[in-house]
Amino acid sequence: MIHDRRDGRVPFGIELDGFALAVPPCRCREGDPVMVSPWRVQLGRNPLAIIVRDEGCAPSSGKMLSGPDEMMERAREMQGFLNAGRGGWLNALRREERGPGKGGSGLLRRIEREKARLLGGLASGRAEEVRLALRGLIGLGIGLTPSMDDWLVGFVYALRRAPSSGREAELLSGSILRACLEGRTNLISSAYLQGAAGGGYFERLDLCLNEGGRHSMESLSRIGSSSGMDMLEGMCAALKYAINASLGKNAILDDWEQSI
Repeated sequence: MIHDRRDGRVPFGIELDGFALAVPPCRCREGDPVMVSPWRVQLGRNPLAIIVRDEGCAPSSGKMLSGPDEMMERAREMQGFLNAGRGGWLNALRREERGPGKGGSGLLRRIEREKARLLGGLASGRAEEVRLALRGLIGLGIGLTPSMDDWLVGFVYALRRAPSSGREAELLSGSILRACLEGRTNLISSAYLQGAAGGGYFERLDLCLNEGGRHSMESLSRIGSSSGMDMLEGMCAALKYAINASLGKNAILDDWEQSI
């Protein structure tokens, strides 16, 4: 499991080949590298000491959402929270690039293009389109776990628990695992992606899906500077995709967002 023990909380648990990554308190200087054979982790503003120790892995969650009505309820809650809150990196990027007098740079257009390719590849079952989209998204963004990695963690986590989305979930999960093996992102972010794609249990994500409510979303939003909100946006996008697919509609998220 990945632990952050500096404030006594355990934000996530992920499966990682029978081992666990622990993040205990440390006294290393800011910016110092930490050597953990065979990995080297460069520390940033919030230095972490990373060790590997044998520990029981978090259980997989087999609970599925019941159907379109429950997915719609959760998606509306998530979209309302995203609209009312500070949002994640993607929301900040939209505000920056769509502000008065700004036409937007190529970054936001690139992200939306790759997201559309991802959704189209999933809907049509075209594995190569999904892989190409992931190459354009994984590793993109800010933070120790890049923002689009966080978005994908939320997306695949929710998609795996949406009814009638098994084919798309398996295609996306396999493609994410392959991208991680290709070294598309850093070790820690790769572990989160592999955990979500492999069906691992992330408590805060699961609470947002299965219990809902503002409290669960606020708890998720406190992870990282924007990671929790980016994961929430990914989950919301996956639910919208699954709803459109289950209702036989074209899975275009922007049109659906306008109706919320």
